[in-house]
Amino acid sequence: MLHGIPHQRCGTGHYRPLGNVAQRHHRDLLHGRDEFQIRVYIITDEYEKIINFVTGYIHRGVTLQRVIGGYSKKEKMELKIILDQDDYARLIDFMAKENIQSFMAADKVSAIMGLWNDKRAQAMSRKQACKEKCH
Repeated sequence: MLHGIPHQRCGTGHYRPLGNVAQRHHRDLLHGRDEFQIRVYIITDEYEKIINFVTGYIHRGVTLQRVIGGYSKKEKMELKIILDQDDYARLIDFMAKENIQSFMAADKVSAIMGLWNDKRAQAMSRKQACKEKCH
């Protein structure tokens, strides 16, 4: 699994921690338009932790697809997730705190159609209703 990304300077072979790279990528990705969604692709052996976090805490769906590495020829699970900017930051923080080793790519999404917001709105309404009843 990917533990870091090689430094580009002088081909030293030193590795930059993945969390630092992800944070820089997060900053670079957010530079530009104010509101947009982010499509995240993650390949990891610890995909169940990420699924539980995304569906349970962020209240987003996750698409799973079995993939085979072109180099390693090993079968892995790829997660595809569409997040807003805040949730993308939460995912990056979660993965860093849990020290989840992964390969991750992200890009801006130009348009989303369908039920992307409905399920989250329902989950947030249930969560708010529970808070009101409990307090």
